[in-house]
Amino acid sequence: MAELMTLEEYLETFCKQLQSTPKCKSVAKQILDDAKMRNSAFIGKNPKGIVAAAIYLASKIKQEDKTQEQIAEIAKISEVTLRKRQKDLINLYSTS
Repeated sequence: MAELMTLEEYLETFCKQLQSTPKCKSVAKQILDDAKMRNSAFIGKNPKGIVAAAIYLASKIKQEDKTQEQIAEIAKISEVTLRKRQKDLINLYSTS
């Protein structure tokens, strides 16, 4: 059985494969750290989707040209899952 990766390991792997800048990776890590502090919204959710959504949001903030399709493909999730986790992260910030 395959070992599960941590959010940080997924972040490292996905950012490397996407050739994200260190600034984008740093913003994505901050988003993930904030999400972990408000953990209940992500219990039972696929960690790959949460990391992918954090990277997507960070890429928009840092104006990097990463599409949902590219990120979903690297993370091996659907674009629908990416959009759902993105909404979850946005809602996390809007309710705090």
